[in-house]
Amino acid sequence: MNKQEIETLITADGTKIVLPTLEENEAINAQIAADPDDFELDEEWFKNAKLTKELFPETYRWAIQRKADLEAGRIQEVQITLPADVVAWFNV
Repeated sequence: MNKQEIETLITADGTKIVLPTLEENEAINAQIAADPDDFELDEEWFKNAKLTKELFPETYRWAIQRKADLEAGRIQEVQITLPADVVAWFNV
């Protein structure tokens, strides 16, 4: 087996990202090329792309307001763990 140095990137927050080897990258690209539903995003695609705020203006405004409310301390995110039957009751 050919030993290869593992290349990694470290993001600003310290997250370590292990990059694929040359062989892995070639296999990934071969799978992409073989997928009929996949395509490269080229200049033409980006030229015709729409922004989220154009496609979903109400959702965009809601997200901007929510971010402002979080930053101002008007709302706060919390996470809770509930039994499955309790969650099921809310999903009626």
